[in-house]
Amino acid sequence: MYHLQTIEETLKAFNTDKTRGLSQKEVSLRLKKYGSNVLPVKKKPPIFFKFINQFKDLLVIILLAATLVSLLLGETIDAIAIATIVLINATIGFIQEIQAEKTLESLKQKEILYALVQRQGEVEKIPFSDIVPGDILILEEGAKIPADGRIVESFSLRIDESILTGESLPVSKNSKPLISKENIPLADRLNMVYKETEVIAGRGKAVVTGTAQSTEIGKIALFLGEEAKTKTPLSIELEKVGRMLTIVIGIIALVIFVFNFLAKTPFIDSLLISISLAVAAIPEGLPAIVTIVLSLGVKRLALKKSVVKKLSACETLGSIKIIATDKTGTLTLGKPMVTDVVASPSFVEDEVLRLAASVEHGSEHPLAEAIVKAALERKMELLEVSDFKAMPGHGVEAAVEGKSILIGNLALMKDRGFSLDGMEKEAERLWSQGNTVLFLSIESRIAGVIALADVLKPDAGETIEALHKLGNEVVMITGDNS
Repeated sequence: MYHLQTIEETLKAFNTDKTRGLSQKEVSLRLKKYGSNVLPVKKKPPIFFKFINQFKDLLVIILLAATLVSLLLGETIDAIAIATIVLINATIGFIQEIQAEKTLESLKQKEILYALVQRQGEVEKIPFSDIVPGDILILEEGAKIPADGRIVESFSLRIDESILTGESLPVSKNSKPLISKENIPLADRLNMVYKETEVIAGRGKAVVTGTAQSTEIGKIALFLGEEAKTKTPLSIELEKVGRMLTIVIGIIALVIFVFNFLAKTPFIDSLLISISLAVAAIPEGLPAIVTIVLSLGVKRLALKKSVVKKLSACETLGSIKIIATDKTGTLTLGKPMVTDVVASPSFVEDEVLRLAASVEHGSEHPLAEAIVKAALERKMELLEVSDFKAMPGHGVEAAVEGKSILIGNLALMKDRGFSLDGMEKEAERLWSQGNTVLFLSIESRIAGVIALADVLKPDAGETIEALHKLGNEVVMITGDNS
């Protein structure tokens, strides 16, 4: 909703001033009201319950029952042996969980982030956790944004929002209110900044509109904290084994009891023989063997710098059939590159690229930098440019050797009423290949199109191919907003 408001309306809603910020007294009151600016964390159960959870497997329950029966039958040594195996199994799992949690906590404690905030007319360096709604954030190049906010000042501000939206390119931001319309996607809210995103270039100010779980990233964290608990493939199989053993052993014990009873063996003796055989048939070493094998898996993963919170995660990792991966920065380099240049019939490709690079030279926009880099790699000499004008979110225009040059997206060309000269089909072909397409016009005529894409990392193809050979399906999840 704040993206639809003017700067004045937002400042009034939070009772703050963009030049002075909040007073220390007001900050203290708001910290009590809204709490610390920390992402929601699921409440941890007491350590005792973590230990008790190690006894929930069906096979372990069967072994505990066998321990009790052994005691009742006077088989003290057997009872102690089974109980010892169960306790060792539980202890290994318990210690692994505690160690993993401590490792994760220590990593979190090392990363204490600070933000520049305007308070009482002074710029202060404040821990992220102490940011409150109404604070005035000072946004500078390289800074991570500590909370959601409405931009109140912007000077060539560009934000990397890939962590939230999946967009591979930084977004140019401004302080103008958006035209009133419902359900404007996050990626199109150009006057807002969001927690955990990063300032790539420029500077500005923003009034904090949401902290902690009220931020967009906080809502995602809450959603992920509500996931349903699912059993791992191994635990499902072990439960099947446990049920099957219980049924088979029960049937065998019953048959032996009936035969002994028919052979006129005393009732109590027949019962004790059947129970003894049933206890002896239970594989008390199986849970311990499984735990030891999984512990070895945890050790191997640790050598590869992986922190495993639960032993079962090792087995689950080996059971994966579908891998859902992010695109930006994971499969790709996170930097756009020119992949193709297509010229209209009356022009040549080198002319299109040279003119585009000349106009874009000096710009810090990633697309502009990619175009200039491509031209320089082809050893092109850039031309003098005058009357440069940037249109954030649409394109740029300038004069080169007395000719009017316009570079921008399809919407900009259509708004100017330019004839596409059959280049729309070429653009559609390039779009279908996952490219960002820019049109270049000379004196109101489309001269050609330049395709750019966030290219794959050198080892991405090999990795995906290796996963396919192992029988895994790879699915790319991206928030690209074309």
